[in-house]
Amino acid sequence: MKKLVFIIFFTPFLSFAQTIKGKIENNKGEKILLANIIIKDSLNSEVIKEFVIARNGEYSITLQNEYKMFIVEVTAYGYTKAYFELGNLEKTGIYTRDFLLVPDDEQIEEVVIKAKNSFTIKDDTTKFNVSAYSDGTERKIEEIIKKLPGVQVNEKTGEIKYKNKSIETIKLDGDDLFGSNYSIGSRNINVGMVEQIQAIENYSDNPLLKGIEYSDKIILNLKLKKGVDVSGDIDLGNGVMAGKRFARDVGSTLLAVTKKYKAFANVSFNNIGINRTPFDYFATTSYNPEQLKERNFFAQKIIPESGFAVSLDNQRININQTLFSSYNQTFKIRKKVTIKNNFYFIRDRIASTQSTINDIRINNDFFRTVDNNFVEKKPLLYRADTDIKINSSSSSLLEFNFKIRQENIFTPTKVIQNEVKNIYTELDTKDFYAKHKIIFTKKISSSTALQILLEQADNKISQNYLLSPSLSDSISYDKDRQFVQSDKSFIEAKTVLLANTQKSKYVVSFGTSIENNFLLTRFEGIKNDIKFPLFANDITYKKIGIFQEANYMVRLNKWKFISAYRLNYLSQDLKNETKPSKIRNLIFEPSLTINRGLSDVAFLSLYYNYQQQPFSVEYFYTNPIFTSARMLQKNEVNLTFQNTHLWGTSYNHNDLYNQFLLNAGLEYSLIKGNYFSDLTIQANRTQMIYFYLPQNTSSTRAYVISEKYLHSIFLLIKYNASYMHQTYTNIVNGSDLRKNKSDIFTMNMEAKTAFNTKINLQSELHYGLFSSKNSTDAFVKNENTSYKLSLIYKPNKWSFAVLSADYFLPNLKKKEEKYYFIDFHYLLKLENKPYQFNFWFKNILNQDTFEQVQTSDYATITYRNNLIPRYFLLSVAVNL
Repeated sequence: MKKLVFIIFFTPFLSFAQTIKGKIENNKGEKILLANIIIKDSLNSEVIKEFVIARNGEYSITLQNEYKMFIVEVTAYGYTKAYFELGNLEKTGIYTRDFLLVPDDEQIEEVVIKAKNSFTIKDDTTKFNVSAYSDGTERKIEEIIKKLPGVQVNEKTGEIKYKNKSIETIKLDGDDLFGSNYSIGSRNINVGMVEQIQAIENYSDNPLLKGIEYSDKIILNLKLKKGVDVSGDIDLGNGVMAGKRFARDVGSTLLAVTKKYKAFANVSFNNIGINRTPFDYFATTSYNPEQLKERNFFAQKIIPESGFAVSLDNQRININQTLFSSYNQTFKIRKKVTIKNNFYFIRDRIASTQSTINDIRINNDFFRTVDNNFVEKKPLLYRADTDIKINSSSSSLLEFNFKIRQENIFTPTKVIQNEVKNIYTELDTKDFYAKHKIIFTKKISSSTALQILLEQADNKISQNYLLSPSLSDSISYDKDRQFVQSDKSFIEAKTVLLANTQKSKYVVSFGTSIENNFLLTRFEGIKNDIKFPLFANDITYKKIGIFQEANYMVRLNKWKFISAYRLNYLSQDLKNETKPSKIRNLIFEPSLTINRGLSDVAFLSLYYNYQQQPFSVEYFYTNPIFTSARMLQKNEVNLTFQNTHLWGTSYNHNDLYNQFLLNAGLEYSLIKGNYFSDLTIQANRTQMIYFYLPQNTSSTRAYVISEKYLHSIFLLIKYNASYMHQTYTNIVNGSDLRKNKSDIFTMNMEAKTAFNTKINLQSELHYGLFSSKNSTDAFVKNENTSYKLSLIYKPNKWSFAVLSADYFLPNLKKKEEKYYFIDFHYLLKLENKPYQFNFWFKNILNQDTFEQVQTSDYATITYRNNLIPRYFLLSVAVNL
């Protein structure tokens, strides 16, 4: 980084213009004989306002125009460019800036940019001052993180992205308390505890590998305020819901910090739809950051619990009773041993009334199915994690990681099919998961390191699904029972060599892996408590791989090339109720990424990736399984691989100084070989048979993510849009093989004012287009839109009020079916007191249901869910 040394002098005598002067030297203290001094109004502007030539290491320029802020840029042949911002200038005055220039071929070490005390960039770290992004309305640090330039937060999963890249974790003063479940910290740590948020790029979590390994990881580090040793808060919120139910939101947090010990604990309960946990039980299709990393270790959950895939915010539709507690600690024993422990407990009761209407179009026929579901979902989770790091010497590190989890989910449901038939179901799922990981790192030299890794995981899932009355034969049986036992064990050992040279870094590894999958299913009819076996599956699927991997990165001026490959000899053995199958394959998977730097803040990327993946055990059972009160599934087995080609290009422009960020990309994937569906849809039952075809399917995806702050009108604008086009094949109700095309376009735009007044505005606009077309039926589509407007009134620094109005139109063709929501929030602080009062008035219009529409190649699906009713809530927060 450019090293700038500067001194500011305000002269005591009068001056009738703004004057800048100073010295220009190199890092040896020698004067720079010739340099250019340029005055610009922004860092990346090509417009030169004024300039002067500096000779013999000195310069002085009297400005012809009057400025409130400008950039001073210094360039000299053979030296790295240097610059600095001058702001809040008086009309007259003399300002002194001395510059220290670094030769082009030497390492950059120090400060690059300072911007109005809001953030500083140093090396790979961007430091955001919390006070600069806070307006006093925020309670938890996630609310500040959302406001940082370049940051995106997933409201449902808690995932945080910085510059369109997912972060690894959130640390507290450099200590990792939370791991991948960092949303515990972001959703629960108080703003008042944090002084600074640091975004650290090219992060190495192993200190011995820093400077050796190539890393594109990003973390956030929360720098705590000085003097924070023991702090926390207590929140007590009570109110009333429509229907004379109580509304509650209570909780407490505690943070303890010493030189060798850090701990964060929290406990909370609410029934107003808030998720303060790192796990999302409201939906079944979303994964948190940790689950995304470890999902290859998970056994297949064949029967899904009821999901609630609704576009509304969970705080409108998640009718919950969530009790959550966690304890997170890290402590050091002497200087060589660090231990981290995490403990989680969750108990919840989610209730939902759902209506699903399927308008089905098949072979010029039309019919409708209607399911009304009354669902309760009762998850219970116990979990403990332990991480131990032992520095046996300055060049060696031993790491041990252990996780254990027991998760039970009980889901009773009442289903009314086609407004006639009543069906009662109970799904009891028990999920046990344990994972061990050992890593030994030996730093051989300053440029070389060796690692030995051993990883082992076990996941056992049992599911009991009772259906009454019997769906298989209501005359012969009273009810049905579907039992599924799904187990998976995985072990991998590998040796990794990491090394770097002056312009390149590479990794070479050798290893082996063994994966065992067991799937046992039984479907039984029950009469007078006597069980009669009907369908069964008994599957053993084993994979053994011997692999060699390599990754090579090289920098050539503004170019960066990253090439990688994986060579794997894979053995697949399948034993099921039909006949055993064995297949051996030698797999080669290459990838290449080319980055071209266009400026200090922008680069262009091109990439290609090829993968050969076997299918999972969920496609290997051949006898039917009831996965819901309506759905019956089975497969036609094939062990052939799925081949995927992925091409893509992206442009990234991240100019934090000018608060302009633009990430745009285009991807094309071609998949050869896939399991397609043969659907038979009837009024009371749907049967799905998955079968393999060596046909091609493709998808094209384009996206734009942008953010710009317009200083002149005090307006922040965020714009996100994505488009996806897919082709695929299926069979529906005995049709010929149908070729389908689908298009999905979504757009979100947010605008927020930053006037220095008591009133500001914030608006959000969403638009979605879903369309589908197949080779036999007509083109169908659905368009939806929503708009939110918030009026923010802040009469002083001790109070504020927010009035919000939401408008939803699920189907643009049915403009009469629209929804309105109005919410109000008022906050009051007591001056110099650790108290804070909040009053919420949610869903003032008391909307009780919400509807959304989706389309597919054979149906238009209308979902209707009940909502959290209108409620008043008054809370008192006390900072400890």
